Amino acid sequence: MSFGEQFPVYSPELFPGTTATVHFGYLVAPYWVDGDLRRGGNITWEILTSGGSEIADQYLGQVSQFIEVQQNATFVGNWMLMVNYMRVPPFLSSFPTNTFQAVLITNGTNSYAVFTYECPEVQWGNYATIGFNAGGTYFENHEFSGSTDAPTIDCIAEPELVSNLVYDLVPSPGDVQCTTSTPEPPSSLETCRGSGYETCCASTCASTTIECFCDPTCHFFGDCCRDIDELCPMGDFTWCVGETYLLFANSYHINRVSVNGSSFEILYSEQFSGGIVALDYDYRDDMMYWSNINQGALSRAYLNGSNPELLYNTSDPSIYDLAVDWVNGKLYWTEDTRGEVLVLDLQTRLKRTLIANYDTATTRAIVVDPTTKYMYWTDWGDEARIERAGMDGTNRSILHNTNLVWPNGLTLDIPGQKIYWIDASLDTIEFSFTDGSGRTLLDRQDDVIFHPFSLTFADDFLFWSDWVQLTIFTTHRDRPNDNIVQLDLFTPLIYPPHGIEAVTPDRQPQVENPCDSASCNSSSMCLLSPTSPDGYTCVCADDVPDCIGEISEISYLEVFIKLLVTRTALKRL
Repeated sequence: MSFGEQFPVYSPELFPGTTATVHFGYLVAPYWVDGDLRRGGNITWEILTSGGSEIADQYLGQVSQFIEVQQNATFVGNWMLMVNYMRVPPFLSSFPTNTFQAVLITNGTNSYAVFTYECPEVQWGNYATIGFNAGGTYFENHEFSGSTDAPTIDCIAEPELVSNLVYDLVPSPGDVQCTTSTPEPPSSLETCRGSGYETCCASTCASTTIECFCDPTCHFFGDCCRDIDELCPMGDFTWCVGETYLLFANSYHINRVSVNGSSFEILYSEQFSGGIVALDYDYRDDMMYWSNINQGALSRAYLNGSNPELLYNTSDPSIYDLAVDWVNGKLYWTEDTRGEVLVLDLQTRLKRTLIANYDTATTRAIVVDPTTKYMYWTDWGDEARIERAGMDGTNRSILHNTNLVWPNGLTLDIPGQKIYWIDASLDTIEFSFTDGSGRTLLDRQDDVIFHPFSLTFADDFLFWSDWVQLTIFTTHRDRPNDNIVQLDLFTPLIYPPHGIEAVTPDRQPQVENPCDSASCNSSSMCLLSPTSPDGYTCVCADDVPDCIGEISEISYLEVFIKLLVTRTALKRL
């Protein structure tokens, strides 16, 4: 049971937890293990209040008396939540099942959890967690938690058939725990890269290009995070801003994971709707963007998952990929069923269809390069291909249309001007230069690459998500045959991973934005253009009446003069 927000972590962890979602959560766990109500069983609950009914008073009195005996303290509860877990089976199975009860009771000052088990009704769940956690500073695990003894929790009172556990949920002075023995200030500096949460920031992390931040309950002490009154969750730690990490979506969540898989955090959840597929980010603006194919929606939030915002509702739910123009503030995406490439102005919310309605098309992956003003996308249609065009839709060309079936993932090496792709049918990784030359097969491993979905690139390494194997793989971009490595994710995935992006400032170089000096009218959009001498084009937004038209790099005065010249020429004719 979680409080304050939905709890999206399925695999049990000993409290106070190792992932941030668990550690900072307020959780009561009568038997935390990965159950599956789709296979059977049910959960019922009821709230009872003092004076609410005769039976409510009776139950409150009985539980209060039991707590007084167990805790050797005077206690009269006036509010109680009863939750019954009935015949709950394990994930992807219908048998065996678990039955048990959890009661939360309070008098407004003291609060208790009472867990009840009847022997032999707990039949599965090795390594279950039993206990509670209060934000990482006050917690308790039963001695059977995390062990193969967990399923015997129901029979610990033998020969009695019913076993009970009582936990005091309100800490007394001195009960609050600091989960680190690190002295203040920490005695040594640890490296930032590659190991997720750290005690301190090394000198590289305190440089001008990489900066560190501390958890809100901590404060900076030199290059380190320091406890405030010994209450810093997870001890003294920080996650360095500037350190490369991965964002990936798996339908219900957007997750953050270190490049070696050692640390994992859920940033954003759509627990009940699902459908999160594509994502991208703007490093400078500290924003992430995603699509939801169940809702036909484009949304964004800060990179830490806070302040989610709906940007645009489309009429087509098949938004399989998107890409952020981090220089000019535009969002590009593909619509699979109509074979379209579209763009949204993130300020005005005007939309423009750039590549429209060709019957045999099935557009999928898309990436943009504002430094050259080109975009690239893949197509699964009758003729699978990889195409490019200017970010204003001009100068369209086919880069590759042979030896392709399902070109799924697409990523750019901007400094090297290379484009990488992965084919979900051929199980291949390839690259070429962005003009289509130098096509090279990097790897084909049918026994390793099963159904790749999305591809990203950072620090000389390629990363991709795999639908079938429910994980993320990585390999060196120049030596893929040497070693394809499956990330040892700290938290196993339940749902297939979809879009994946490596977050690092190196992937989004900052260049001058020619649209800053453009004079587009309010009903049009300024898009980066590789064919315009001024580097931009003003284009009309879809479904906007009275738009002057596509005036490109021409000023309003020049348009007026050209109209006069045209009118004069017509009169002469």
